[in-house]
Amino acid sequence: MSVPGTVLDKPGSLNNDEFEIIRAHPQKGHELLLMTEGISPIALDVCLHHHERVDGTGYPFGLTAEQLSLHARMGAVCDVYDAVTSRRPYKDPWTPSDALAKMLEWEGHFDPHVLDAFISSIGIYPVGTLVRLRTNRLGIVVAGNAREPTMPAVRAFFSTMEREFLPPETFICSATLKGDAAIGIENGEAWFGPRWPIIQAFVLDNRMPTADLIGTGQANIASPALDQPRVATGN
Repeated sequence: MSVPGTVLDKPGSLNNDEFEIIRAHPQKGHELLLMTEGISPIALDVCLHHHERVDGTGYPFGLTAEQLSLHARMGAVCDVYDAVTSRRPYKDPWTPSDALAKMLEWEGHFDPHVLDAFISSIGIYPVGTLVRLRTNRLGIVVAGNAREPTMPAVRAFFSTMEREFLPPETFICSATLKGDAAIGIENGEAWFGPRWPIIQAFVLDNRMPTADLIGTGQANIASPALDQPRVATGN
């Protein structure tokens, strides 16, 4: 409301003066809300701080993570996701999966725990995400699903019950009990320690990790009270 339409809807890049006008909108919006009775402190907080970043490079005040409330950190995630998945005069919308994948790459922008919770809550997992499946397996998202964004293609490779690696199985998630589906995000390093990038590369290449890679000389799995992983002896 406080930004001129010529700036807000400009199809090209903004110059420095125009960008400074954009950067003022959190404070302008906060001032408008202060004139309205009954606005909650949480709404005022999110309005004023939704463009701050946890590394201090945001605006309008350059606050860091410890200076930002949980609500402000949540607002920052929601604001960016809404912006990049919406059609704007200067860009086409990103798909939900592509948006989340990019947001995961922006180190220092978001609170990582809040971003993980957001992804889990909307059930749209970007490619490369390690997920726990309904069948107590771990899998890696290998492709999005434009028709059903909450049902991506996943490659399962590890049994959390048997604590062993499985031959990779790739499938489209399903809401029915006949299939399988992601139920949350997992941390690869928490499960597999420093070996995770190598194991991830094997799985993405549709190969089962080899016995020498996960043999008894490797570090223990760090996830809840699990022993050394084994290699399944099936086909």
